[in-house]
Amino acid sequence: MALDTWKNLMFGNAANPGAFELHMLPLDLLADARGLKKELPPNFNRYLARAVDIDVAANTNSAFVYAKMCRLIVLGFIERPRFRQLRGTRIAMKQGVIEPGYFGLSQELLNFLVARAKNMAELNAQISERQQAKIDARMRSDPNRSAQSDHLAAMMQDVAMFGSAAFESEDPE
Repeated sequence: MALDTWKNLMFGNAANPGAFELHMLPLDLLADARGLKKELPPNFNRYLARAVDIDVAANTNSAFVYAKMCRLIVLGFIERPRFRQLRGTRIAMKQGVIEPGYFGLSQELLNFLVARAKNMAELNAQISERQQAKIDARMRSDPNRSAQSDHLAAMMQDVAMFGSAAFESEDPE
């Protein structure tokens, strides 16, 4: 039902998503992790800034489709959450405009992002030496571009927040 509703919305056959709310959350690097540092994995900024991720998730409060495209998260709720901490993220359907403002997220969504970042670290740890050598060679082939990259900025922020742990990879289980 949610899929049909979103499809009709995209093709202009519906004015709004009804019960299947759409939310958009722009992301930036985390500048300060006071109070959260012990919860966050040392690749958290790299996950926020650079990861592309998709999932369908559910818990006792909600069910949603999660699409993360680098610095942007889109959530499509199949079952609306009981919490209201997603302030400013609901996509208003009038004229297709999203206005900048304060965006708040719930502890549940933060926990979800932490789990996804940890999963990404585990996947990165499984990159073969051969593939890692190709990645390193590509970065060295254009050092100016690498130095100006979003990836390097995110890594530097992870190092500032987590020190040498930002370079440690988790062993896959």
